[in-house]
Amino acid sequence: MKYFKYLIGILPFALLFTACNQADDICTEGGTPKMKVKFRKDGKIYNPDTLYVDVLYANDTLHITPTPLIEPDSILIPLKVNGEGFTDILVKTREKGSVSKLKVSYKETSQYVSPGCGVRKIYDDVSASLLTPNPITSVQSNVTQIHDETRTALYFNF
Repeated sequence: MKYFKYLIGILPFALLFTACNQADDICTEGGTPKMKVKFRKDGKIYNPDTLYVDVLYANDTLHITPTPLIEPDSILIPLKVNGEGFTDILVKTREKGSVSKLKVSYKETSQYVSPGCGVRKIYDDVSASLLTPNPITSVQSNVTQIHDETRTALYFNF
């Protein structure tokens, strides 16, 4: 009985230490990947001096580059995860310049990652079409699956 009150005092701290020391509540594997895009001009890798990229959502526009980037070599663009199967992207090289509109189509699938990350979306059958061709002249597809952010999915040709 003498040690019972010490046991009652130490037991909650021991349970707290073991319960909160789990690695399953931290997401280290990553979530839904973004689409990596690089730029080309005359068949060579190109770094535009400024770039403005917007993603059109239902009633809103997501500004990927709210301020001009200084000679970016690539950009990560988030795709919609609402099940529509496409994302509209606006690209321009000057703030008041002409705008290229692209439509990226894909098939979404869900993948369970871990208790900390939950479910992420992965994209298959990725293709892009250029709807308005200025300043981008064409779009070249590099991969048809986006499962991570390491591989370049598209090339924008200026």
